Amino acid sequence: YLERALAMRPSSAKIKYVYALYLTARGKHKAAIRLLSEALKKNPLSLHINADLAQAYLNIGKPAEALEQYNRTLELDPDFRSAIEGKGWAFVACGDLENARQVFEAYHTSVGDSYKGITPLGYINAKLGNRETALEYLGLIKQREHLEPEVVLHMDFAVIYLGLGDHDRVFEYLQKAVDERLG
Repeated sequence: YLERALAMRPSSAKIKYVYALYLTARGKHKAAIRLLSEALKKNPLSLHINADLAQAYLNIGKPAEALEQYNRTLELDPDFRSAIEGKGWAFVACGDLENARQVFEAYHTSVGDSYKGITPLGYINAKLGNRETALEYLGLIKQREHLEPEVVLHMDFAVIYLGLGDHDRVFEYLQKAVDERLG
């Protein structure tokens, strides 16, 4: 259906964007980048197209390009949270953990809730060797799990355990996520 829609409206940024999301979900990241780049030419002010293009660069292992694209997105809106968080992960992929920590702190501040937006901080503190701080963030996620039982936090646990290097717990939580069909 997406191919038919694109054939009917080949210049539609919206169709190219949605098709790129589909391709990303299918793991066809280079094709997604092509469509996102085309969509961006038609709609250069779209925060979502800009940020998703940056994420696509991360997906194919081009963190420098992702960082550049996240910066372009944040020039359009410095408060666009998904781009702030994405920029932090781009720094992680570049090996610049200290800048990643600073960006993740800004991200957490922008969320404005002591229990939300902390997963990247738990991960990065673990990677920086601040194990106790990482465990504190893990504790906050456990508290949130009790405060908001309707919110499923398996991926949050998995990410922080990944930072801590506890692969058994990472796979335990990933399996829980799969069992509940998250994402």
